[in-house]
Amino acid sequence: MKLLLTALAASSIAFATPITSAQVEATSETTASQTLLTAKVNGMVCDFCARAVTKVFGKEAAVETVHVDLDKGEIHVTLKSGTDLSDARVASLVKKSGYDLVAGGIKEADPKNPALAARLLTAFEQWRSLEPTTKAKAERTLKALQAGDLSKNASDIIGRTLS
Repeated sequence: MKLLLTALAASSIAFATPITSAQVEATSETTASQTLLTAKVNGMVCDFCARAVTKVFGKEAAVETVHVDLDKGEIHVTLKSGTDLSDARVASLVKKSGYDLVAGGIKEADPKNPALAARLLTAFEQWRSLEPTTKAKAERTLKALQAGDLSKNASDIIGRTLS
């Protein structure tokens, strides 16, 4: 039993090290000529989640680095100079990783649990403080959600967030 526990502990340490170093590199290599994309993602809670997202985004030709912030539920992707990823492509890569963007989760949760959808909308409270490209995408997302058929709670929160 002790041998099994020792092997399990050693393997978890061995697997955790690459994620930590990848996160440090992602934040230190960002330059002014590169584009940083930020996406709010539902359901990421552990290092294995971060690895899945990092692996999928890392295979994309336009991606320089990937940083996953599990505490905030965000993916920060630095693109290579002169490249771009469309919103649809980012959403596709997130879904391929096994997750959903917050906006998709809001639309899905609202008919079943309006309180949950309203709580998920708090992810957008600080949208005005984002860098210009991400700020514009967050505003477009909020306006698209506002145009949809959401509950009164969700509509009120979107209205206050945009005002």
